[in-house]
Amino acid sequence: MVSWKFFIGRRKINPRAWINAGGIKTYAALVKQLAEIGVSPPNEEEVSDLFVPKKVEADPFAAPDIKVAAAATAPKKAKAKPRAKVTTATKKKSTGRKSADVQSNAGSSS
Repeated sequence: MVSWKFFIGRRKINPRAWINAGGIKTYAALVKQLAEIGVSPPNEEEVSDLFVPKKVEADPFAAPDIKVAAAATAPKKAKAKPRAKVTTATKKKSTGRKSADVQSNAGSSS
């Protein structure tokens, strides 16, 4: 016999979908189905949450559950302002005045 874990792992089966597709409603029905195909059944505790739960009618007079969101009660933090970009000293571009001054001075001294 093949184990339940090997069976679902090897065939890449979603256990809940397989149980629902087979119309299996109880653990006893699962054991019977698995015996027919040669698979050893898992413990009942392992698969008890996979069976479709019976619908329970809601009490119309019961108080509704009130859930408080944690995010709604916590104060919001202010976003930090982006930092100014740190730049390194850059070399100034020459305006061309120096070379013109040098030329004019050179021409006037002759």
